[in-house]
Amino acid sequence: MHWQSTGDYLCVKVDRHTKTKKATYTNFEIFRMRDKGIPTEVLEIKETIHAFAWEPKGHRFAIIHGESTSRPDVSFYSVAGKLLLLKTYEKRAANHLFWSPQGNYIVLAGLRNLNGALEFFNVNEMESMGSDEHLMATDVDWDPSGRYVATSVSYWRHQLENGYNIWSFQGKPLMHTLKDKFYQFLWRPRPPSLLSPQKEDEIRRSLPSISKRMEEEEEKKRRERDLEAKRQREEERRNFEGWVKAKRAQRLQDRKQPPPQQDTVEQWAELLLDIEEIVLDDDT
Repeated sequence: MHWQSTGDYLCVKVDRHTKTKKATYTNFEIFRMRDKGIPTEVLEIKETIHAFAWEPKGHRFAIIHGESTSRPDVSFYSVAGKLLLLKTYEKRAANHLFWSPQGNYIVLAGLRNLNGALEFFNVNEMESMGSDEHLMATDVDWDPSGRYVATSVSYWRHQLENGYNIWSFQGKPLMHTLKDKFYQFLWRPRPPSLLSPQKEDEIRRSLPSISKRMEEEEEKKRRERDLEAKRQREEERRNFEGWVKAKRAQRLQDRKQPPPQQDTVEQWAELLLDIEEIVLDDDT
């Protein structure tokens, strides 16, 4: 039995035998707990089920299925309205599913015999954001905010390469730490929100309009900065042009002044000669 985090849905996994008793198949019975009469829908999967996980605070779930244990398929379903298959991705190196606590993102992990294969997936866009591996990883733990993921190798299962890695939600490696006899990794719990679930849902729904308004305000500020920079450049250009104009006028004024008179030059020359003669007489 698998409860959805907010209690809106309950999934009961039922394994049944075929009429010949030679094979089995799986039914997922989905109970809509908030609807009148608790209606039920049935999803039949005629393959081996390796993992099932609800999206926290959401209306989607993921399953790993297929006869191959090394490269099974991963399928995403939505129960918002009618039960609907969103998409199936074939031959993924995964045997565990780890949803972000905030939903939307999921890590497809191949732990233990799959050597720590990791694929970071954006379910909203139905695209893989990146793949990597943490060799011999035994555990995957999401940060309560949904922004970071920790993968670790526990000494309880392996006696080599013990430690942990920190990743962004997009799969970018941020930290690699080796620690002898490392046993367990735990995130600090996040304090409860001061907002009611209704207020959080209202904010989540209004995020597109808020983002648009903030983008408009940022664009307005950018235009104001550009105008101010342009005004300063214009002022500097006018100051420079005024300085150049003043220098040109000064140069023209200097050119218009008459050259010194010839007699004045001769008087200065005679004065210098007299000074020289006086100095010679003093020496003698």
